[in-house]
Amino acid sequence: MIYPSADTIEDMVGSRYSLVVIAAKRAKQIKEGAPILIETASTNPLTIALEEIAAGKVTASAPELTPTPKPADQDGELAPRGANSAGSETAVAATGEDAGANDEHTTA
Repeated sequence: MIYPSADTIEDMVGSRYSLVVIAAKRAKQIKEGAPILIETASTNPLTIALEEIAAGKVTASAPELTPTPKPADQDGELAPRGANSAGSETAVAATGEDAGANDEHTTA
């Protein structure tokens, strides 16, 4: 059994999914030769990673998102939103009262 258990350190990182990702990335770093940040008797990289997370030595932060420029067409103008290389329009789904107005009605 792995100590510490995932249940005890789940709240430290937000969710089980975050814990899995953080622990896996840290275990990979340890396996590739990164220094171990805590005193431990374990030689298992995943156990060491979980112990480091429980000790507060390993944390994760969300990446900062930066906007990317829109692609330009051949004339150097920005391409209109929803246009692809062929210049066709995007399909829009109908909702509300207009939805199904042109559908054929069949009876069973």
